[in-house]
Amino acid sequence: MLFSIIVPVYNTERYVEKCVDSILKQKCEDFELLLIDDGSTDGSLSILQQFEKIDRRVRVFHKRNGGLADTRNYGIHQAKGEYLVFLDSDDWFDSTLLSDYQIVLMEKKADVIVQGIIVEFTETSTTSRIRTDYAERFDTQVWKGIYALEQSGMFNSSCNKCYSKQVIQTYGISYVVGKEPAEDLLFNCDFFAGVNSIFILDKENYHYEKRGIESLTVKHIEGYEKRILEYYEARKELYDAVSMPEEQAQSLLNNTMSTYALSAVSNLYRKNAHVLWSDRLNVFQFLISHECIFTGIMNAEYSDVYLVILRKLFKTKSAFLCNVCFSVLYWMRYSLKGTYNIFRDFALYRKRR
Repeated sequence: MLFSIIVPVYNTERYVEKCVDSILKQKCEDFELLLIDDGSTDGSLSILQQFEKIDRRVRVFHKRNGGLADTRNYGIHQAKGEYLVFLDSDDWFDSTLLSDYQIVLMEKKADVIVQGIIVEFTETSTTSRIRTDYAERFDTQVWKGIYALEQSGMFNSSCNKCYSKQVIQTYGISYVVGKEPAEDLLFNCDFFAGVNSIFILDKENYHYEKRGIESLTVKHIEGYEKRILEYYEARKELYDAVSMPEEQAQSLLNNTMSTYALSAVSNLYRKNAHVLWSDRLNVFQFLISHECIFTGIMNAEYSDVYLVILRKLFKTKSAFLCNVCFSVLYWMRYSLKGTYNIFRDFALYRKRR
């Protein structure tokens, strides 16, 4: 069997049928579909069991709730295919996703195949495409493939990749539990450190549904600002492992740390956060005082409205001023939701790192 598609499912009865349908309609039929219910409390499991009855390629599992990382690890252990493909149960694939992977593998094996992402903004019915304009194989200097993926914004996600199970088994790679929202990043850093070949497709068959700024999946994460130091170290270790030149490595670290800093700021102002004013000041002070974060903010190579604002504020090194300005900015974001949606689609989700 060529492919095992692993889909963790948790309380997504509204979306999972579309997800599964998109897989069963693949033009390439050499696959098994592992639907793993992670202790859902809605009707998700019964929907999965109906699919298992009508299609022999479907295998349904039910387990105690353990989160996304734990459920994907469960799927890896159950998988029979040579290559693993992951999909979240509220997203979907175009019908040619597996056949595009298959064509590459028929020509020459690769440890990993990567393609682009279509971000679907459901509230505004608009899309944004994250992709490269070329197809290319990297067999010797794999750091160039990683660099290209980082530059295009295609590195982090697990759902736009086709992974060699042999590499996963050889190096004992798994998703680390309790590291949300960066399970994918940490897994990819471990995986790409062990690959000898990367193929980047000039296609995008993975649809990521973005369901608005107050999606239930967007939750406040306590201590997120401290976690980004771990993400920095994971990336740095990967770049060192593949012998990426220092100039390119530092450029990527600057871009990613600035992105994480913006995420840490956003985390403070979520509607469900309820973070005290004094705690916000402490977070800003933490971000300002750590050299790798401050350097990233000051030297990131992409242009972003929030980044420009944060950079100007960081130059003052005033946590108080940062807190005041972003409190006002996020009040506008939540109070003028329609205007913000338009701004977000065209400013925040363009092709960048």
